[in-house]
Amino acid sequence: MDGICGRQPRRKAGLGGKGANIDTLCQLHFGIAAQADQSCLLQGWSHPEDGFTWAVGQESRFVLPVGTVCPKDGVLLLELDLNPFAPPGSPAGQRLSVTAGGALVAEERIVGEGTVAYELPRAAWPGDGELLVVLHMPDACRPAAFGHGTDQRMLGFMLRSAALRRVASLPPVPGRCLPPLHLPPTRASDVLGEAFEQRTGLSPAALLSSFESLGHNCEFGMAQRHFGAEPLGLLRFAGIALPDLVRGLDAGFAGLGEADQLEVVLTDEGRREFMAHDTRYNLLLHTLRYTDETDAAPVREDSMRHLRFLHGMFTERLASGDKLFVVQRPGQTLVSQTRPLLERLRASGPSALLFVTPGSDHPPGTVEELGFGFFRGWTDFTAPLGDVGNCNLAAWLSLCANAMRLWSVQQAAVA
Repeated sequence: MDGICGRQPRRKAGLGGKGANIDTLCQLHFGIAAQADQSCLLQGWSHPEDGFTWAVGQESRFVLPVGTVCPKDGVLLLELDLNPFAPPGSPAGQRLSVTAGGALVAEERIVGEGTVAYELPRAAWPGDGELLVVLHMPDACRPAAFGHGTDQRMLGFMLRSAALRRVASLPPVPGRCLPPLHLPPTRASDVLGEAFEQRTGLSPAALLSSFESLGHNCEFGMAQRHFGAEPLGLLRFAGIALPDLVRGLDAGFAGLGEADQLEVVLTDEGRREFMAHDTRYNLLLHTLRYTDETDAAPVREDSMRHLRFLHGMFTERLASGDKLFVVQRPGQTLVSQTRPLLERLRASGPSALLFVTPGSDHPPGTVEELGFGFFRGWTDFTAPLGDVGNCNLAAWLSLCANAMRLWSVQQAAVA
């Protein structure tokens, strides 16, 4: 397992330090409050609503007035903040294919809301001041057909915004894929830890302390605890949806923990725990304080201080790049749904991202390199919210070991 152990090589100039800025060439907003942008909608659109506009029918067109794009180094990303119409009883999500500048840039099924990002080939870069974007939606359907009132519109996707952004180009990678480690199928930390150390020469606690969770739930944080790794992290024992995470990174999580956006709520079942809820970013944090031992007021005051402290640490780590961030979500996660997150991390520092998705097409613990500092891993299941400790520990060890190995090899190649 060369590359897991030892000192990480210095990053090449231009790949670290302050991070790579995101240059927004054009951003188009949808909805009633964005009337000035409605002239960019060509065909296949319903009337604007509060914060969004529905793309209707099986094809919708719009233009992004980007002006002149200078032919310099970088990558152009088309970002769409959208949500598919998916009534109960229909297949999850909707299929979407996206053409930009005459080139097909995406063809996939979108499940759930959030931002997706697609890279434009050079041939599709706008040269006349406008970028024509065409959305093909073969699964658009009428709400009335599913018993949702009398709405006869053929609803495809709800659009909130579209943007063309330039991000830094990074060194190419060969697209290696590492299989899972051969570890015993047990949850006993001593047995797993000994087998892992024999295989890699590294203790599980040392490896897992090099990673920082980006939320959803506490599964990865509990896996770290199982092997004695207890790093402080803003989102280690927190819940946050991927769209809120991207939005928080865009804002630098400004105001996190401030009095006007922090409330204390209670869990519903069992021994009732106080949870700190930041209302601006919809972030829910465990306090490990309970109603049978304290009141809400001191918990709120302590949570405000704690969140501000964790926010400061998080900001420093983004800038230093000394952690490999890991994001895990229930259900299938697409590369296009995590690319916006990766670029926000990189805008602050030389960060790397491992995103973990359940799936049966790869053995749990497999990791693939998608780009420089960008990795996808597979697990067989995500632990239920009420039992996050019941996760596949061997898979998590393999995921982190393989991601760190690939990241170390990538850094060595450019050092």
